[in-house]
Amino acid sequence: REHPEWVSRPPGDNNGQLMLSLPECRQWLTDHVCRLIQENGVAVYRQDHNFTPLQHWRRDEEEDQQGLRENLHVQGYLQYYDDLIARNPGLWLDSCASGGRRNDLETLRRSVPLHYTDYGYGDHPIKLAFHHTMYEWIPYFKESTVSWDLEGTSRYDHRVDSFSFHCGMAPMLMPSLDMRREDYDFALAVRMIAVWRRAAPLLLGGDYYPLAVSDRSAATWAAWQFDSPEQGVGLVQAIRLPEAPETLTLRPRGLAPEATYALENAETGETREVTGAALADPGFTVALPPRSGAIWFYRRVDQAAGR
Repeated sequence: REHPEWVSRPPGDNNGQLMLSLPECRQWLTDHVCRLIQENGVAVYRQDHNFTPLQHWRRDEEEDQQGLRENLHVQGYLQYYDDLIARNPGLWLDSCASGGRRNDLETLRRSVPLHYTDYGYGDHPIKLAFHHTMYEWIPYFKESTVSWDLEGTSRYDHRVDSFSFHCGMAPMLMPSLDMRREDYDFALAVRMIAVWRRAAPLLLGGDYYPLAVSDRSAATWAAWQFDSPEQGVGLVQAIRLPEAPETLTLRPRGLAPEATYALENAETGETREVTGAALADPGFTVALPPRSGAIWFYRRVDQAAGR
C-alpha cells in the first residue's frame, strides 16, 4: 500500500510482480525476508513463481528497448538471492517456478530445484523420464515415493513399496508416508532408506551413463549407471516397469577393461565378480518381476592394492 509503484499490474492481470529492477524495492524485500528467516529459524527458503512475467516486462516498453526491463529485473532477482545467501549462512534456496521453469544456470549456481515439476508425481514412466533428463543437467533434485498405480492418485503412499522407492531414488529422497498411520511396513521403509543413503553420494557426484532408452512408456525398463572412477566404485540401477519385457541386458560404461569388479545386489546380498571388459560386452542380463527394481553397487577389487 505504501509503494504501489513497486508492483507491476498489467491491465486484466490479477497477478502483481515486485519490480526487482528497482534497487529500493529489492532492498526492502531483502530486509523483510531476512528478518523473517532469522526470527523464525528458517533453514530452507523456497521461492515459487506461478505466472508468466513477460507481459510485466514488455508493458509500455518502446520497440527499441525491449528486454531492458527484463534484464534489470533478472539482475535484481539474482542480487536478491546473493544477499539472502550472504546474510544467512547455511540457508538453502529452493527454486520453484510453475514446476521447474526457472532452472537457468545462474539460478542453479545459487539454488536447487527441490520441487522440479508439478506433473506426474506418482506416474512412474513419467517420473523416470524426468530423472533421465534431470541427471544429465541438474545433479541435485528431490523425489518422492508416491505411487498412483496402486490405488489411484494421492499425496501419500498407500503402502510401503520397494518399487516406489526405486522410482524415487534421487539425490534427495522424500518418503511420502502419512505419519498419522501406524500400519505401514516401516521395516521395509528403513531398509530402502538405507539403500538410498548408500546410493545418494553416487547419484549426486558420480559420472552418469543412461543404460536404457527413456520413452515415458510402461512397456520399457529404466536403467542407468553412476560411476566414480577416482574411487573405483559405482552403481547400476535397473527398474522394470509393469509392461516391460522380462529381461534387460546392461552394459556398464567407463570401466577399466582389465580390472575386476565386485558387484553386490543391495537388497538380496547377491555378489559376483566380473571383469570390466565382460561387463562392457557382452554385459550382464537382469531378470526381474514386473514392477520391481534392483541396484547393484560395484567396486574395483584391485583399487586398494593400487594396481
